[in-house]
Amino acid sequence: MFLIDDGSTDNTREVVLPYLNKFNQRGYQLNYIYQENAGQSVALNRGLKMIHGDFLVWPDADDWYKSAESLGLLVNALMEQDETVGFARCDAELIHEERLEVTGYHRAMSKNVDYIFDECFFEKNGFWVVPGDFVVRTSALDKTIKGREIYTEKKACQNLQLLYPILYSYKCYSIKSPLYCILQRANSYSRRQRTGTEMADLLRLYARTRLATLNRMYLMASAEKEKYCHAVYMMYRDDIIHMYIDDGNIDAAKAVISVLRKQGISIPFKYRVGIRFNKIYRTIKNWVKT
Repeated sequence: MFLIDDGSTDNTREVVLPYLNKFNQRGYQLNYIYQENAGQSVALNRGLKMIHGDFLVWPDADDWYKSAESLGLLVNALMEQDETVGFARCDAELIHEERLEVTGYHRAMSKNVDYIFDECFFEKNGFWVVPGDFVVRTSALDKTIKGREIYTEKKACQNLQLLYPILYSYKCYSIKSPLYCILQRANSYSRRQRTGTEMADLLRLYARTRLATLNRMYLMASAEKEKYCHAVYMMYRDDIIHMYIDDGNIDAAKAVISVLRKQGISIPFKYRVGIRFNKIYRTIKNWVKT
């Protein structure tokens, strides 16, 4: 196990170090690595260079496996498949952070064995991005991600960067049973309340992450890559621009429009009106809401 401390300030080091001997006594190795705070994508990028096992899991820090058998079930399921299957995944339980009760589930909607790249990319069939749900063959990682190198802008979505290349080239085996538990935190990064501009900034970051990941996928043909990149611009066009306009952040809206126009993407007339007459646009919109 590699535990990368991303500049924590909550005495993580003091908590972890006593476990080093405990791991050794049981025949396992725990590696503790500290880095100045740089974000999860940097931490994962660093950890990917260190792993040397046949399989990789990268669970979130505040989630856990439902039982001591969970990882074994995932690994065994993957080992039973042929080399066209690069992933195994399981369902997950959603856990209330205070009551620790099950409040819901993430369930795989696809076939037991299937190519699910489009399901992941377009977030279809209720696809979720929870890293602890997945076990991946290290051989599949090395065949699809050169040098185990991912895009490391701070707060970039590191999970998609592993899922996209491998799911594009390999099938995924889905265990229709909850083997993983996700803690539902009210103040978690993904559920935090944000202004329109903050949300638009986050979506732009996700767009940059997706585009950077697609451009690194050397096993995807250029024409197909262009198709998926275009889909990214279209997926984010309406959400990002209207959030900036609604927040009165006209400069940011114009910057997004400039990027989209360079890609040959048309801009709806309503956004041009919203920019040119922003105060009137926002007044009318707020009036309609009330």
